[in-house]
This record gives sequence, structure tokens and C-alpha cells, in this order.
Amino acid sequence: MSPAASRKRSGILDILNAFSGSRFFLVGDSGEQDLELYAQIASERHTQILAVFIRDASGPESLLLDDPTGE
Repeated sequence: MSPAASRKRSGILDILNAFSGSRFFLVGDSGEQDLELYAQIASERHTQILAVFIRDASGPESLLLDDPTGE
């Protein structure tokens, strides 16, 4: 894993350890090794991770949408 993924993993594990009685959803995108990292964490902490959601950040459909509030 890249250094960014290693830092991200450390931060996630800190949160999981701090709230060991809680269960979580992991949400990320396909651009920064989130899928690989989250899959690994979910397999290690299967009782604590309820689901992993990954947004596909590749291709033209990944462009930002206008803010529906008009802000």
C-alpha cells in the first residue's frame, strides 16, 4: 500500500479501537486505494464493520454535480 493508504489505515484503526463497541460503515472512492484498504480492514474486523461503500471515481460520470440547494 502507498504511504497515504498506510496513514489512512492507522487513522481508521485508531477510531475502531477507540469505539470498540461500535459498528461502522466505511465509505470511500476508487481513487485512493480505499477498496483494497477497506476490504482488508473489514475482513480483520468483520464484527465491527457492517458494510463498505465505494464510489467509482473514474470516467465522465464522476464529475461533481451542482449543489441541489443552489448554494
